[in-house]
Amino acid sequence: MKFLTLQVLLFCTFSLLYAAPIEEVVEEENFIGIFGNHFQGDISLTPEQEQALLTGGRNGRTGILDLNFRWPKIGNLVHVPYVISSEYSSKERKMIIDAMDEIHEKTCIRFVPRTNQIDYVNVTNTNDGCYSKVGRVGGAQIVALAVPGCFVHGKIMHEFYHALGFDHMHSHTDRDSYVKINFENIEDGKASQFDIVNINGYGNFDTPYDFDSTMHYGPYFFSKNGQMTIQPLNPDNEKRMGQEEKLSEGDVLRMNRMYNCFV
Repeated sequence: MKFLTLQVLLFCTFSLLYAAPIEEVVEEENFIGIFGNHFQGDISLTPEQEQALLTGGRNGRTGILDLNFRWPKIGNLVHVPYVISSEYSSKERKMIIDAMDEIHEKTCIRFVPRTNQIDYVNVTNTNDGCYSKVGRVGGAQIVALAVPGCFVHGKIMHEFYHALGFDHMHSHTDRDSYVKINFENIEDGKASQFDIVNINGYGNFDTPYDFDSTMHYGPYFFSKNGQMTIQPLNPDNEKRMGQEEKLSEGDVLRMNRMYNCFV
């Protein structure tokens, strides 16, 4: 009975949390999977991470601290083996590589084509949205990029940042010092997707809250009335939230500090 209760609790918890930001590109109903079965919508949890969510508090930070979930470092470079599904067109494949290249240029992360490595990133079109596990979890781990909704430069980097070990910026425990969540504007049944989550083991690496982060959702996410759901306390920050063009300076700094890069 306890096991059944836990299963029901997990299902209810992870079927309600918030989704990757693709509604600007495609209709929400075309990506029902994003809005249902993944934690925060685009994070696929391991059993250990599910247990941490149920049993522990969280310090509300964004980068994973457990070294077991980080990718191996050889010298000053972090190697992340990958494969890209043959289902993608040459244009889509180029967009994936371009996202990897920006991360290469600004950090010590190096995505390398897989040969025989056991742990690697499998970039694939699952037809149910954009999502990834957080950090290296072992074996072939999916970074899901559905066509066409996920094929925006910042969205692709967003999912790679999850795979490298980063959570969402707006899940900070101190986010209420920077933004106000307008629950009255949120679509029915979506309020829990704006909760501050409870997972241990993340750090901010001495960086401030970052409105410009590619890991921050936009101000109108899940709005039912065209009004802001995530409202910055300083109105000047509204247009900074949810940008999908490039890594922010904070994104780069957090990655390099987490992996002790010298670039």
